[in-house]
Amino acid sequence: MIGPKRVLVTGGRGFIGRRSLERLAARGHEVVAVTHAGDAPAVPGVAWEKADLLEPGAPERLAAGVCATHLLHLAWYTKSPEYWDSELNDVWARASIELVQAFVAAGGRRIVAAGTCAEYAWLGERCVEERTPLRPATHYGATKHRTHAAIAALAREAGIPCAWLRSFFVYGPGEEAGKLVSSSAERIRAGRTIALAQPQRRLDFVHVDDVAEAFAGMVDSAAGGPFNVGTGSGTSIREVVEALGVALGSAPRIECLDAKHEPDVVADTGRLCDALSWRPRAVVEGVRSIVEGYVS
Repeated sequence: MIGPKRVLVTGGRGFIGRRSLERLAARGHEVVAVTHAGDAPAVPGVAWEKADLLEPGAPERLAAGVCATHLLHLAWYTKSPEYWDSELNDVWARASIELVQAFVAAGGRRIVAAGTCAEYAWLGERCVEERTPLRPATHYGATKHRTHAAIAALAREAGIPCAWLRSFFVYGPGEEAGKLVSSSAERIRAGRTIALAQPQRRLDFVHVDDVAEAFAGMVDSAAGGPFNVGTGSGTSIREVVEALGVALGSAPRIECLDAKHEPDVVADTGRLCDALSWRPRAVVEGVRSIVEGYVS
């Protein structure tokens, strides 16, 4: 897998996708990204193809026209909070499987696709790829899990490697409004109270740039199977908000609400770190690095 590749990227306009494009292009690969509406952003080294992957026949036409050696599939329905239970998960599952079928038929040699930590049963223990039960509690997690099973089977039949990256709680500049980091930063700057339902709950918050680096690195790898993308450490929701306050120079006003306790969710990242020599930044460092972006 050494040398330039022709990489087809879906979801290239998304939160993780646009950063993955930059990293793939910087590695010297020929990158073709998909957009279905509007003008595509100018990214040096990236060509754009217009296609609606949900349109019948579109995945086949796209794969046959691009003739990529590698597929990085990130596209999915992610509007929060609707995506947890939306029927569009099923639509995207079908489109994803059709795309992989078409990619394989066109001679594709490697698949890297986006999974989610929501595929796991959240038991309050560290999530380990080969050990933690895959018992999703949401429709989103269940359809991602089914999609992985179908894509992995197609890859095995074709004799090509497939890597499935389960991202944990991704944050960073450009995240969707209403997410923890973006909304908390806005409230701290405005002097408004931040209501936290479970301030002591520890989650694996991972910076979007580290996630993009993992996806781009996995395109260049020969490793297959599932990989967790997190920091390997849990950070409480309160600690994240307090780190934002330190970075912004203003102590947050926190209101703790009574709520049902939910389990901690933390990744075991040993498998990914071994495959890529990949090391994510700590949450305090990541929060500090993005505050300037929020302020501007």
